[in-house]
Amino acid sequence: MHTVRGPSAAATDLQAPTVRLEETSGLISRVLLTGSFPAGWAGRLALGLSLEQVTILRGCACRAHGGGWSAYFDLHALAGAPALRSNDYCALALHGNPDAAPVAIELESYSLVPTIGGWLQLGVRGHNCVGFLGNLLDHLAGPALSAEEMSIETDVRGAEGRFHVCAPQRQAVSLETRRSLETLLDLWVRPPQTRPPR
Repeated sequence: MHTVRGPSAAATDLQAPTVRLEETSGLISRVLLTGSFPAGWAGRLALGLSLEQVTILRGCACRAHGGGWSAYFDLHALAGAPALRSNDYCALALHGNPDAAPVAIELESYSLVPTIGGWLQLGVRGHNCVGFLGNLLDHLAGPALSAEEMSIETDVRGAEGRFHVCAPQRQAVSLETRRSLETLLDLWVRPPQTRPPR
């Protein structure tokens, strides 16, 4: 078991980012993250890992009301990937890797359902490839949207994800933002979905 705290973490700061790597079986390891991470951290982490030929098999993350995150991701090192212990997971989550290039997103289907409080429940299923999750999360982390909860699962058939998204500061998503997200999701579906006029 390997534990790393963020470079600027004070010992008394309960929200300081902490990362722990646990070997589960064979080529699969579980990375656990807790504490405060900036917006877009999950996308930066996933994209950075894809550059190292590491794929995320499954994972779950939830942000508490105090702002701290609790998350885990099960990782699989592909052929030619460095040892999973050699990755600086905290640095990837905080700063990303400037060399990580996004990949095209291809969805088989999606669902977007309003929830109580004006948040949105987004479900996606798509073609699984290295970098898919990172690019998807990168698009969900912006000035208009924030993914507060997420769960993902990948296998040989594809990738599935469920995301609870809101506006910044845990506010309701505006109708304009929801329509913009729907337009983007429609573009990612192959073949493109046709929707009735709004």
